Amino acid sequence: MSFNPERTLLIKKATFTIGGFSDGYETSTVIIEGDNASMTVTHSLSAEKSTYLLDKVEFFTGLKALHMEDWEQYYMDSEILDGTQWSLELYFTDKKQPVKFVGSNAYPDNFVELEKLFGVEGK
Repeated sequence: MSFNPERTLLIKKATFTIGGFSDGYETSTVIIEGDNASMTVTHSLSAEKSTYLLDKVEFFTGLKALHMEDWEQYYMDSEILDGTQWSLELYFTDKKQPVKFVGSNAYPDNFVELEKLFGVEGK
């Protein structure tokens, strides 16, 4: 299922996970409730959890700027056995099917902007 940018304002939850076998996985989950937005960051190798308030409008603007309607659903580089895996899952208030993008050692052209949006440094 491809992403329709007109549905951006219907997003209620966005989860971005990135990492690899040896370093574990970082998961950033953004929850939108009314006029509020918050992001919780966890890591698979730590019990710590951090939560931050976000500007909802800035977050939605950042998502739209990614032009996910041009993305593929799967990005795979089968030549690399270990490396970095990632996923982005979007859930909507209208309860229609979530949209999911995944990758393994391959990325859309503007992946760095996605990482920045979710507060992740470098792939």
